[in-house]
Formats: sequence, C-alpha cells, structure tokens
Amino acid sequence: MHEPNTQFDIVVIGAGSGGLTAAVGCAKIGKRVLLVEREHMGGECTNTGCIPSKALLHHAKQYHAAVQIAGKSSQSAAYRQRAFTYVRDIIAATLEEEQEEHFTALGITVLWGEARFVGPCVVEVDSVQYRFKTAIIATGSAPRRMEIPGLDGARMLTNQNLFALSEIPERTLILGSGPIGMEMGQALALLGSQVTIATIDSEFARLEDDAIRAIVQEVFHSLGVNIELQAHITHVADGVAHFERRVDGEVKDRFVVPFDTVLVAIGRVPHIPDGLEQAGVAYDERGIVVDSQYRTHNRHVYAIGDVADRLKFTHTADDAARQVVVRIASRGLVRVQRQKAVPKVTYTDPEIDPERAPIVKKMFEKIAYENITGRQLYFWLRDEVKFKTRTGKSLYLGNLYMVLRNHFYYGIFEYPKGSGEWYKGV
Repeated sequence: MHEPNTQFDIVVIGAGSGGLTAAVGCAKIGKRVLLVEREHMGGECTNTGCIPSKALLHHAKQYHAAVQIAGKSSQSAAYRQRAFTYVRDIIAATLEEEQEEHFTALGITVLWGEARFVGPCVVEVDSVQYRFKTAIIATGSAPRRMEIPGLDGARMLTNQNLFALSEIPERTLILGSGPIGMEMGQALALLGSQVTIATIDSEFARLEDDAIRAIVQEVFHSLGVNIELQAHITHVADGVAHFERRVDGEVKDRFVVPFDTVLVAIGRVPHIPDGLEQAGVAYDERGIVVDSQYRTHNRHVYAIGDVADRLKFTHTADDAARQVVVRIASRGLVRVQRQKAVPKVTYTDPEIDPERAPIVKKMFEKIAYENITGRQLYFWLRDEVKFKTRTGKSLYLGNLYMVLRNHFYYGIFEYPKGSGEWYKGV
C-alpha cells in the first residue's frame, strides 16, 4: 500500500476564501502544499454567507418589483416559492469552480478531516501526522449562538441553515440588526414574510453611521418590518417569544412576538483549531493572536481571515492570503501592508457603504464638478477630499448621500441601486 506523503512546505488549514487563495498561491510558486478542510470547499462565503445571501436578496428584489408592477399572480407565487431552490442552484454553480479536482490539478494535496496541532511544526489528520515548514490557519468563524429557554432547535436558524429552508416562513423573528440581520430581514420581508427585528441595542443598525440609520429604518418600516430596540429575549412558549425592554439595566416593559422561525444574527465567533497550545500559538475569545505580518507566536505559523482578523470579510481574508504568499515567496523581504482602505457594503436597499478612504477622493475628482454645480457648497482638494457647506451637517446630492462632520467631509453612506458594483467604475 502506498504510504502518504507526510512532508510539506506549506500546510493550509481551511478551504474558504483565505485558505484557497493561500493554497493556490503557494502551489504556483512551487511549494508542496497540503490543504485540509473539514466540511466543504469554498467555506462560509460560498456555502452559507456572501453568495447565498446575495442570491436570496436578488430573488427577493425581483419578486417584490414584479408584484409592485403587476400584482400577485400564480406566476409570482411560483417564483416566490422557488426562492431557496434558486439560492441552492447558485451555490451549486459556484461550487463547480471549487471542486477538489481543480486544486489537485495544481499539485495541491487535499485532505478531508479535522486538523489538530501536535507540535510546533506538525499537524495530525485522522491519526496521520504531517510535518510542515510553514502553516497557514484559515479556519474562519461561525455564527454566535445563544440559548433561548423553550425554543425548539428545529425553529432556530443561523446563516448556516437558513438557506436549507424549503419555503418562506410566514412570520420571522430576527435577533440582531447587524449586516446579516438587516440583509436577511429585508429579503424575507420582500418575499412576504412578516418580519420582526429585535436588538438589544438602543439604535437600529448600530454598526452603521448615525446619519444613515434613520433612512434605512424608514425603508424597513415601509416594508412592514417591525423593529424592537433594547429588546432582550427571555424565553419562548407556544410559538411566542417573550421579551423585556431594558434601559440602563432596568426593565421598562414586556412584550411578545409570535413567530414561525427565529434567525439568530448576533455576531461571529472564531473557529479555533485544536492543539494550538502544543504549537505555541496564542489565542483568546477574539481569535488567534497575530502580529502586523499575520504571524502567530510560532514564527512558522500564520493565521488569516475571520479566525484572526477584526474585519471579518471575504475580501480581507483574500487580501491577507495574497500578501502572506508574497511574504513567503520573498522569504520575508516583502512585508505585509495592513493599513489599507477596506470597502464594505451592507446590501440592503438602499445599500450602505461607509467608505472613507482614498477611493472616495478619486471618485469625486471625476464627478464632483458635474454633480455638485448650483449648490451652496464649497469644494476643494487637498491631501483629503473635504466639503464645506453653509448649512447642516449632511448634504444629499441626487442619489448620493454624504455625511459631514463639523462642515468637513466624513464619508459616503448611501448610493443608488447596484452601488456594490460601483467600485468597478472608479
């Protein structure tokens, strides 16, 4: 029987965005690469994150627009019913480009199983030990869960099982008003579900700038979404969620929300691999501890993506992987640059993009004089883009919502439809 190769230049743990990019990049520079994945290729983004959520939003917006124009019909009902089937078709089509054979053709050895460290330069998978010169941990994150007394587990959803549904819930309770809660809340509302979003925060969409919160909240209200603030769920009984509204720790009132399913969207927790102590890799509740070069306390081990980064985005994991590959190829001569502009879009309608970086300057250099003529606005370019107005802190320019602080440009937070693709033209 052929003995497996157990000596590798690079071991990559996790086949999500960061892990696949790192594995392919290292293979292309001639390294012997072992890629270990415990569940599925593509990671969270392909299977339960970016791609399915945007597919559901697309389907929901198409359905809602058609109903607004032509009213409900048997055709629209059939289209609505296909929502989650459509999402799964999109996932399957994407996975066609992320099959194991694609990576083995590049010379990458792919193993399925749980990797655990058993030494500073050794991992174990299914009782077989593999030695490495460099390891890259890209194990991602998982939805933060909560215990709700009385709630049947079959009625609790996270982004990991939401897209396995066969039909649209009639009544959906969403806990959390972050990007996942807002995006999926709006998608389900557009598809006709009666949605309630409950958050323990005193502001809806707390992670977004306060100048845009009211706009988004008004849009959600127009769709019939019920928003409950400072709402702490206490228990569930007979399909009804019981809440306390707490202000400064004091219960101000109690209320109930009937539901068919509960979507928990209260944040993410890093997926920490086993055996980090044996490898000399430090970690805490926020993830694996890394330096400015994504190195852990073990100089042979890097950690990238959700498991180590504060910004838990697919594109930041991809960027980190590319930079680590370059650092490995240059034997450390090329340093990782982590001080970068990071675009971020919450794909509600209107879409929210708190971009405050040099890309904004470039955009305004191209369109400012065309779109800002005839307004009480003083405009000039220095090292940063700055705007000054005689009145107010914010200025609405056509389909562009700008936020000003102390009369100076602070950021752009709302674009017209399709703003997530806007960067391509800048």
